[in-house]
Amino acid sequence: MAWTGSNSKVFAALLAVVIFVTTVAVKLTIFPAVKETYFVLNQRSLQTVPFGLVVVRPTHFSKSARSGILWDTVPRSGKSTPRVLGRNVSLQALMGVAYGQYTDRVVLPPGAPKTNFDFLVTAAGDQPKKLQAAVRQRLGLVASTEMRSTKVLALRISDPDLPRLKVSDARSDQGVKFDGQQLHGTHLRVQDLAASVEQTLNLPVVDETELTNYYDFTVNLTLQTQQQLQNEATAPTAIRQILGDLGLTVESDQDQAEVLVVKSAS
Repeated sequence: MAWTGSNSKVFAALLAVVIFVTTVAVKLTIFPAVKETYFVLNQRSLQTVPFGLVVVRPTHFSKSARSGILWDTVPRSGKSTPRVLGRNVSLQALMGVAYGQYTDRVVLPPGAPKTNFDFLVTAAGDQPKKLQAAVRQRLGLVASTEMRSTKVLALRISDPDLPRLKVSDARSDQGVKFDGQQLHGTHLRVQDLAASVEQTLNLPVVDETELTNYYDFTVNLTLQTQQQLQNEATAPTAIRQILGDLGLTVESDQDQAEVLVVKSAS
């Protein structure tokens, strides 16, 4: 999955939940100097980057308009090996990827670097731990989760009939498709919607619906709505419109939420 700002990726991000699933720990190797072409935000390019790299460095692309995070998998020894790169991203985004947390939930310490970073992981094995180790070695930072009272968006039911939310067949394949006018979700939970709203609005979202089923749904995404989703000022209006069609809403609240607290490793 790419977070590069293109229209199709914005829509895909609405319902994307990215989880590292790795189990084998191997020796960490850090390559502080690599080819700049390794950091092209392009799926095909990322697939050609050599295996075995773990890179964390101050960005080399601060003046470039191209920035973001790109995920992919590459076959190796009969298995799909995940890889991820970040180009000119904030420290919050870097720490979020390393520790599996949303950027909006990353709390930085006083005096944390304000510059952006590049990172790259193509080594097999426990990739999050490799990236965490590289961050510790290069930046002297570690992180852990805590529950804190903070401003959140509460996802709630606005229409008990839940129009356009249809309980999914247990055999359905999970996924999201966008046909240019409508977004089609298959076999997704309301928690997945909450996660996508959080990614879009950059605020913690707490699911208070108590809905546990998997659902299929279709929502309209007009050109105007698409443009609204790409604008920080108008995205909340677009999200509320989309959720309203499903019988849901988000409301500002103060609640306990899990956050990732970054601190010095020393």
